[in-house]
Amino acid sequence: MPKTETKALAVAEDFDIRMPDGTIVKLSDMEVDENFTPEDDGGEEVRLIIPELKVVTGVSKMENAGKHAGEFYSTDDELFHEAIQVVPLRMQGTRVLFPKDSSTPLCMSADGKYPLDGMSLWQESTIETKDGRTLDVGAEPASCADCPFSQWGDDDKGNRIRPACNEGLDLLVIRTENGMPARLRLHGTNLAPFRRWYGSKVKPRNKPLLSQTLELSTRRITEGQLTWYEVVWSGTENPPRLQAVYNGLLREYKDIFNATLRTVDEAGGSPEPSSEHTASQWTDA
Repeated sequence: MPKTETKALAVAEDFDIRMPDGTIVKLSDMEVDENFTPEDDGGEEVRLIIPELKVVTGVSKMENAGKHAGEFYSTDDELFHEAIQVVPLRMQGTRVLFPKDSSTPLCMSADGKYPLDGMSLWQESTIETKDGRTLDVGAEPASCADCPFSQWGDDDKGNRIRPACNEGLDLLVIRTENGMPARLRLHGTNLAPFRRWYGSKVKPRNKPLLSQTLELSTRRITEGQLTWYEVVWSGTENPPRLQAVYNGLLREYKDIFNATLRTVDEAGGSPEPSSEHTASQWTDA
């Protein structure tokens, strides 16, 4: 069962209501029709934000993260879960580059191929990266593949140096416990395990992602002084009828998901900097 922490306040079921004419009525005394049609609340123009699922580490920023390392955290209900069940609908490669002392991206890509327009990186002459490197900034490249910040390098001792711009993979999923969409971010050491699972279990059978219901958990891995949490992928194939239902949900949420990936502001869900592992996290193997 999921381990959770709740911050929700109890619903006040009875209190005094002041009516427009000045009279006071007890909430419990009001006659209402529970089968009501909601009035327009003005929210039509507010953009829907797909909640996030994050793998918790000891340096994650949510409250009490240290007590829940290796669990999943959902931003909609602000709860921790030891394991979650989801149906993946779509995956999208992404890239993001953060400066040393900020969680606002200097540059990002919603498809892993081309940077978004108007990124502030290209107005800089030099930048300092999260790992303390100072790098010169040249002209904006035509694509991420042509960008020097997406390239691996080598130091004087032949050690691999990770790109300043971090590769990621975002999954649009449906949580089976509540039917809600969520965005699951994968980066660093969690990229290769997903690709191995997808490449061996789904792609050879020419099946879509949504053909699988996944039971997700994590395992702790320690190599020398390095420790991280890796997502464990375990799937069961959905029957054709459910696949058709999830395909309809993909059609409904695809554009919203793509719009979320293009949002730079933190409130809208821009990828946060990853500092949860040491340099080994960037080895995609």
